[in-house]
Amino acid sequence: MKGITGTVLSVWENLVKLKPDNKEIKFDIEIERQDLEKFFHTGQHIRVMDGKYAGEWGIITQIEDHLVTFFSNIR
Repeated sequence: MKGITGTVLSVWENLVKLKPDNKEIKFDIEIERQDLEKFFHTGQHIRVMDGKYAGEWGIITQIEDHLVTFFSNIR
């Protein structure tokens, strides 16, 4: 299921049900929460949830592998 994007329909305990963006997939998918990754794109407005910059808001300026660089609205 790698590379599939979609919209979360529901979350029950550790199971997430999502509707795939790919119209060729005609059914909803259930997947364990720990197997999901958030999909970011450049220009997206975000809030940092954890770590040194927790609570800061900003705009994503660059994405490289699993590293997101953002321009903070606070600093």
